[in-house]
Amino acid sequence: MRTDILNTPNNIHVKQEGTGFSSGTFGELLQGVLTNNKPFLVTLPINRYSKAIFKPDLAKESIDIKPNFKVKAKYLCEMILRDNKLPLGGSLEIESTIPIGKGLASSSADLVAVSRAIESAYDFTLDIIKLQQYLAKIEPTDGVMYSSIVSYYHREAKLRECIGNVPALTIISHDEGGEINTIEFNRRYYKYEIDIKQEYELLLEKLVTAINKSDYKGIGEVTTRSAILHQNVSPKRTLNQMIDINNEINGLGVVVAHSGTYIGILISQNDEEYYTKLGMAKKLISKLSDHVQIMHTINQGEN
Repeated sequence: MRTDILNTPNNIHVKQEGTGFSSGTFGELLQGVLTNNKPFLVTLPINRYSKAIFKPDLAKESIDIKPNFKVKAKYLCEMILRDNKLPLGGSLEIESTIPIGKGLASSSADLVAVSRAIESAYDFTLDIIKLQQYLAKIEPTDGVMYSSIVSYYHREAKLRECIGNVPALTIISHDEGGEINTIEFNRRYYKYEIDIKQEYELLLEKLVTAINKSDYKGIGEVTTRSAILHQNVSPKRTLNQMIDINNEINGLGVVVAHSGTYIGILISQNDEEYYTKLGMAKKLISKLSDHVQIMHTINQGEN
């Protein structure tokens, strides 16, 4: 008899432990509102992760969560178990390298990791549409359940379009400080004039083309414009300085966490002057912040 399998009263085979992972996203390549009046974003998956470990306990009918402030993860766990008629007891532990309240999808990554851990423990696959329906009941969510770059209606937790594979980029970034509550941020109302909505349509079209043609400079032009447009919603105090640094090192562009506190500069990992640009960017950004952070995009299958 296998030692990693338990038998439930309903003859459901369950592992003693299931593990799930999800990556975060460095803010968004683009975020705004389209002419259909729907808020949207475009993801940028990075090498920061949430890990969930779920251990079923057939002798219990409740979930123990660690750390105990991860209440949204516990709520999702309970919904999945209940709706799929699975035993309701167990322990759930979340580990993460994604900072909280910074716009890097820490909460969304936690939730996706939880779903994957339960799927692993009970050896079943949760339909991704159903997962998104669960997430929509909890909070606006990023499209981190998709490993490619996607455009996403985050307030509805619905996929708009799978755009393409993630280009090999490095983000030299810093945190401007503070925390932003995603739920509260998305409750705010901002009036977008029709010309701005039309510009977002054009930017999204340009971004899709740039990603599919590996036009890295084109990607950076869109991310920079998105950051500038978002200054009226959630301003970044160092945006102008970061644009100047990007221009000085001949980077691709500036990218921001639109509903967060991070701002960075994009460079291609295939650039012949990669290490020179990386060093210059770190040195110049260190004049703005004591904590320069280097992050990298992840390609499909790495998360």
